Amino acid sequence: MASARVIAVNTGTEADLVVGGKPARTAIGKRPVTGRVNVGALGLTGDEFADKANHGSHEQAVYAYAREDLDWWVERLGYELRNGQFGENITTAGLDITGALIGETWRIGTAVVQVTGPRIPCITFQSWLDEPVVAGRAALGKAVRGGWPAGRVPAGAGRWRGGGRR
Repeated sequence: MASARVIAVNTGTEADLVVGGKPARTAIGKRPVTGRVNVGALGLTGDEFADKANHGSHEQAVYAYAREDLDWWVERLGYELRNGQFGENITTAGLDITGALIGETWRIGTAVVQVTGPRIPCITFQSWLDEPVVAGRAALGKAVRGGWPAGRVPAGAGRWRGGGRR
């Protein structure tokens, strides 16, 4: 089991976004929170899912993304990306998310999560970022830093503490 440090815990609420030229609702806009956040089988307390058909099930309870991978994108894009910018629930350090294997389990804080598969960036992600370089490379699977695993919380609930950098 790998171990990592949580830099930020990020949650979001439903909001309007134009997706594919049409009005839509999404909760991709995750923002860092402070204090302890409960982690359960269906995700984080206070985090919403607008598209319940494609997000927020037992197999997609949380999304994790490494700060190292965000920084990789910062170098290529030439501007800062905040924690939560890619819609992740937790921004980690010291965990090779890009190299994650399905079935791996990670102890992060007091929670244990299991990798259930890669996140496949959708048109909502592309619309949210409004950055064709990131969205295009990620959608085509060409990004070296595009491993967004969906997580299951197999061992019950845990807690993560927010309030990190960026």
